[in-house]
Amino acid sequence: MKRGKSAMAIRSAVFCADDYGLAPGIGRAIRDLARRSRLTATSCMVTGRYWEEEASLLREEAPGLAVGLHLVLTGQRPLGRMAALAPDGRLPGVGRFLLQCLARRVPRDEIRDEMERQLDRFEAVWGRPPDHLDGHQHVHQFPVVRDLVIELHERRLKGVPVRSTAQSNGEVMGGGIAVSRALLIARLGRAFARRARAAAVPINPAFRGVRSFAEKEPYLTLLGGWLKDAPEGTVLMCHPGVVDDVLPDLDELTMPREEEYRVLGGPRLPELLERVGVVIAIPARRAPVY
Repeated sequence: MKRGKSAMAIRSAVFCADDYGLAPGIGRAIRDLARRSRLTATSCMVTGRYWEEEASLLREEAPGLAVGLHLVLTGQRPLGRMAALAPDGRLPGVGRFLLQCLARRVPRDEIRDEMERQLDRFEAVWGRPPDHLDGHQHVHQFPVVRDLVIELHERRLKGVPVRSTAQSNGEVMGGGIAVSRALLIARLGRAFARRARAAAVPINPAFRGVRSFAEKEPYLTLLGGWLKDAPEGTVLMCHPGVVDDVLPDLDELTMPREEEYRVLGGPRLPELLERVGVVIAIPARRAPVY
């Protein structure tokens, strides 16, 4: 006997768009998707010239969206002087920074001060603390940085959820998407999750969305792979956007953002969600500790 639709177990997932504030085209896409309830959260980069204007537009056009801080420690310009980490005024690339963190050869005081500056700027412009915290290119989970994040949480962000990218190796292998990259990010997530739980820092119970951005499969197919077995409360990371005149000078990730925007805003997404039994949910502003 076939089970009817009413018998299907429905699970909720938070769809969170990263990199808000980096470029106006990204902001336009995220606000549009939020208005149509295709996103429920976004993570904001506050180090660039567009953050203040983009924050004002976000407040006006997407008032129900959960808005978090996306810590930036790679690739962009920091808010303050970082003589050791960014001697030429630009933060290192993610590969180099990860190796430095693994070797514990990063300037703790500089990183701590820059995270404070970014949180200060977020609160000064947005008017309140972030609804969640995470990191551009997952830097908040890197060795050394993850301990500083937990210290920052204790000082200023108690109760604010912090993103964990933890997945089991079986989950990553079963998904079959960007496996090598996803295994590394999952491992970083598991190490961070252990420290977060020990420090009573709230984290999401599950995570999906790691990709190489060079997959041959359409983004809709990737979504189906991530969501088919996603546990209740999963955070799905995404990067929708429109490639405008300024984005290529700020970030190497361009055209895949437009595909994600088309799919997330397109007519086939509701069909996919119904098929896999997932609803897009608003995250709790103060999440339980998992």
